[in-house]
Amino acid sequence: MAERGMEGVAINEITDIADVGFGTFYNYFESKEAIYDALIEEVVEGFGSALDRIAKHVDDPAEVLAASVRYTVEHAYEEPLWGSFLVQSGFSGRALERGLGPRMLRDLKRGMEAGRFQVHDLPVTLVAVRGAVLSAIDAQVELARGGPGDLGFATSLGVDPETLPSRGAAMLLRLLGLEADDADEVASRPLPKIDLGPASVAVLSG
Repeated sequence: MAERGMEGVAINEITDIADVGFGTFYNYFESKEAIYDALIEEVVEGFGSALDRIAKHVDDPAEVLAASVRYTVEHAYEEPLWGSFLVQSGFSGRALERGLGPRMLRDLKRGMEAGRFQVHDLPVTLVAVRGAVLSAIDAQVELARGGPGDLGFATSLGVDPETLPSRGAAMLLRLLGLEADDADEVASRPLPKIDLGPASVAVLSG
């Protein structure tokens, strides 16, 4: 599911990899959608809940958004399988209901209310921000998995996985109306220390 999405995986593939009988699957999950929802809860919501704590330590809504983006993009490089799943779920039809979608919408609204973000079309801005973040995650996954001589899109552009999180966050802040110097400064602040919990990739790799 991390590589092909929910629709691209058959139940018999899941049972073969898990080394369980086809009928045994239904003792735990009523459908493929049910196991996908369980993965979303464990892999995406768990990480998102950890990021929610940033707002308890940071007052500036722009910094909250930037720190969330940086943590997420950094984590995708550390755990590319998790990053792939995040991209797949982020572009799914449920993206605005769980995971990144509702958190991005919440943070955008907070920034607007505080006067930090200049947003004139919230729905389209949310689409643009979500697309930019998921693209950055996808680039990190490519960079993490690329071998010698592998010239993928991100590699061909000379993207540095260490600076991509802060550069991506600064670009989003400029998109949201911050002046370039302000955006760069906010996106380069030391990250607040939060506990991201156990390595979520273990859930995907079994």
